Amino acid sequence: MKEVLKAYHNLKLKSKLMIAFTLVAFIPLIFVGIFLTTQMKSMALQQSVTDTETQLDRMVREIERVIEFNDTIHSSIIADSQLYHVIRKSYDSNLDIFLDYIDYTKMAEYEEIYREVDDIRLYIDNDTMLDNMDFMKLKTEEKEEDWYREALELGGVSYVGYHYDRITKKSYMVMSRSIAKEGKDVIMSLIPLKPFNEMIALADGPYKILDQNGRVVASGVSSEIGQVQDVVYGMDVLGQGQFFLSQYEGKDYQFILRTIESSRLGGPLYVVANMPLEEILANANAASSLGFTIIILSLILATSFIFIFSGLLTRRLKVLEGNMNKVAKGEFESLEHLEGDDEIGQLSMNLDHMVSSLSLLMLENEAMHEKEKSLILAGEQTRFEMLANQINPHFMFNVLESIRMKAHLDGKDDLADIVALLGKLMRRGLEMTDEMISLEEELGFIAFYMEIQKFRFSDRFTFDVEVEEGLNEKKILPLLLQPIVENAVVHGMEGVSSHGYIHIKALSKGSSMILTVEDNGIGMCEEDLIQLQENVESNHRTKKHIGLKNVNERIHLKYGMTYGLDIESEYGNGTTVTIILPLETDDESI
Repeated sequence: MKEVLKAYHNLKLKSKLMIAFTLVAFIPLIFVGIFLTTQMKSMALQQSVTDTETQLDRMVREIERVIEFNDTIHSSIIADSQLYHVIRKSYDSNLDIFLDYIDYTKMAEYEEIYREVDDIRLYIDNDTMLDNMDFMKLKTEEKEEDWYREALELGGVSYVGYHYDRITKKSYMVMSRSIAKEGKDVIMSLIPLKPFNEMIALADGPYKILDQNGRVVASGVSSEIGQVQDVVYGMDVLGQGQFFLSQYEGKDYQFILRTIESSRLGGPLYVVANMPLEEILANANAASSLGFTIIILSLILATSFIFIFSGLLTRRLKVLEGNMNKVAKGEFESLEHLEGDDEIGQLSMNLDHMVSSLSLLMLENEAMHEKEKSLILAGEQTRFEMLANQINPHFMFNVLESIRMKAHLDGKDDLADIVALLGKLMRRGLEMTDEMISLEEELGFIAFYMEIQKFRFSDRFTFDVEVEEGLNEKKILPLLLQPIVENAVVHGMEGVSSHGYIHIKALSKGSSMILTVEDNGIGMCEEDLIQLQENVESNHRTKKHIGLKNVNERIHLKYGMTYGLDIESEYGNGTTVTIILPLETDDESI
């Protein structure tokens, strides 16, 4: 078993697929196909026999109906007392005969009304009577015919068989019966063959109706009518059963037989179908051939598809193998991309991601080397600048304090106050860290900044702050409001000559704290607003709107993407910047 598995593992994938297809589909399909084809052949043979039996049974029912109908007519006529008055009378003149014939109309009425009978005749052993097609004087010719002799021998039971009528020159199914047990009078009906021949023609098969002597009463082949069929005549038909094989016209035939027997009949009738065996087997063989053809076509189609699909699969695997060899050699640029969400597509995608990661690592490695070089150069430059400029923040504060004292001595108190605010603002900026501060501290820093700007812009705008109770102690990131307020002053108030305002508002809404900076400055057109929003949300560094972008990124990093900036503006009607922060936060540094 291990050797078999080892040999199997050494096979190419395409060969493995073909082996699997052969075991799982090809061989089972052949077995199932042979079984189904055999069943189809058997069903076709059985269906042919079943259809034939159905037609035979239909013919038997129709023949029995016609025979029963004519037997009823015979009984009705025989039971008529007026009939015996006519046939037993000894006539002296032709006038009496004509008068009695005119009075007796029953047979004429039956012939006219019912299609099951073509002619009804009474053959009477009375020399005083005349022939008129209803009442016929019995002659020697009639006495020698089968229908007459059989009727007398049966003694009141009907004889049914083939008859060629000398008067009408036509073939009929005849039904005859003696009128009385003693006597030579016989009633006979000529039953038309047309309905039976039409029924056989509609059945579209080799069907025949035979009398007890084996003569063909009705058939789809007109030349057979009246002929004796050796296959039945001279054989013990009842002993053969309903199915038997026999030779007919030099061919093997399957015969299916139905026997019509009744207490009203002196002998049976037969309805027989003689089907050539080669014709029956031809239909079954056609079904078998069709089944095998379908199986072969299905196998060819399935084999073609497995070749096509296995070729597509192995081609993609070869492409993936080539890509991996290129990666091993460091050739990242000439990889062939494979589409698809299957396992091969996923492997190709993972390989692409790995190549991208390797490329990125290589680029980052090169960038780190370049950065190290830059840091070394920057360090040398910084040391040089520190030697050249020994200026520190204390020096700046000392200079500002000297300016403030000078302005105060010169009586310029407003200038001295602004310089003092500027010093405080610088000191607060230098002391600022990444630690969270209260909203009140942030607003205090904004107040210093706005006092300086009001000095600069004089009375061109006003500034006010509105804070919801309880929010002053809430912790926020430092320097969130200052860049926004600065934008409102620099970009919003530049175009305002008077009555400008900047309004800062803080309120709570659900689990969020909403900070808004609103101005009635020049505002922005729609195109500039869209550009500003894209720059603020973009991941790329730009030289525009650095302050707003920085604020937005700090909020995202600290609180998540749910929070951040929202900017609304309309040209000529000012700008509103909204900061959305969580209401409850911890005091950790960013």
